[in-house]
Amino acid sequence: MSTSYSLVSELERLADALSANSGQPREDLQLTSVAERIAKNMGVRTNEVAVMALSTRWKHLHFLAPAELKNVGYVPLSSNSALAARTARAKVQERRSDRREVPGVRQEVQRTREWQETHS
Repeated sequence: MSTSYSLVSELERLADALSANSGQPREDLQLTSVAERIAKNMGVRTNEVAVMALSTRWKHLHFLAPAELKNVGYVPLSSNSALAARTARAKVQERRSDRREVPGVRQEVQRTREWQETHS
């Protein structure tokens, strides 16, 4: 279990590093080694794991690792048969709804503070 937990932690750090970098390529991120680690932890072959990126501009998923798949093509988010596309669409919707809720919470906190200031 600790191996899975450390893999999840490592993937979270990788995701944070990628999002902090605003989509620009980073030389210090070894996506191939991340894919190899995932394969080892899941008990599958390395060529059965792919790291993909979401292009919100072009609305598709494209391969980052393994290197052999980088130039193969992409998976359109509109694809109903591709599990990766369906998962990505669901996650995009989930993130959008999370973002919509955050301003509401912030506004409520601000209203509460204002009320407290006027009634103190």
